[in-house]
Amino acid sequence: MQAGINAAAPTVTLGGEVWVAQGTYTQHVSIPAFVYLYGGFAGAETNRASRSVPTHTTILDGGLQPTVVQSVSAGYLVSALDGFTIQNGGLYTAGQLAGLWPNALGGGIQCEISAPIIANNVIRSNSVGNPFGSNGTAKGGGIYLYLGHAQITNNTITRNDVLDTTAGSGGGLYCIRSKPTIAQNFFNQNHAAYGPAIAADLLSSVRITGNTILTNFMYNSLPSPTYQGAFEGAVFLTGSNGFLIEANAVQGNWAYVEPHRSCLGAETPGALDGQYDGSELAFRRRPDLQHSIQSRRLRRRLAEPDQ
Repeated sequence: MQAGINAAAPTVTLGGEVWVAQGTYTQHVSIPAFVYLYGGFAGAETNRASRSVPTHTTILDGGLQPTVVQSVSAGYLVSALDGFTIQNGGLYTAGQLAGLWPNALGGGIQCEISAPIIANNVIRSNSVGNPFGSNGTAKGGGIYLYLGHAQITNNTITRNDVLDTTAGSGGGLYCIRSKPTIAQNFFNQNHAAYGPAIAADLLSSVRITGNTILTNFMYNSLPSPTYQGAFEGAVFLTGSNGFLIEANAVQGNWAYVEPHRSCLGAETPGALDGQYDGSELAFRRRPDLQHSIQSRRLRRRLAEPDQ
């Protein structure tokens, strides 16, 4: 597949599309600027609209080694990853902790100084980090962004984990110094100590709209915590420049530390619109900044799964 990507790259004046037929491709790929990678083809289509992503599953398999897909210095919205299953960037443990424990920035997808369109993918069963030692270099089980202004829409991001129990962040997605649009995705059963669904770190400005964020937590892997819960909320923002969290369905996520505390407040001005439980979202407050909350429909509850 990388050979096809490289063949398309010289046509950067007009851009190039790479269509990938159904099947499993065990390899790691890098997508440069002006290359648009599309999966979901039977192999005989003559136009992209004829593909069927659910029918013709196109799998990029990392062979248990992160990172499966890289986008580095690839420009702003002039490349795409669309219609794939991204899996096995590291060994997903399901809490058994019998893995390879690679420290990596992004098990499934890594974007650095890049803003690709990431759409219509299944990003699953990717894993980074060591549960028995932390050096702070395990972030983003599913997706990692650094200076990444990616457009992330209509993906299923599920069963990804960051096993670093001390500093691991962003089981589904982690970003730092980034401005992603995260819209209409399904985050389910991702695992990390901080932000098991989404973690946004230093100087990020995130738009999180129209997503379903369901049952994300951290494993009960050590003598404490005493049940499966993240240290903070399923969506964890710290040191960010701004945020919009609007029209999301956030439910059944498990938090561990101070589940009763209010989710109002962040380290940045921002807007929160919708109904969320205190165990679902965590924002660290910085007193020198003002906060804008668009909705008062907020409530607190214990950090336990819905029955």
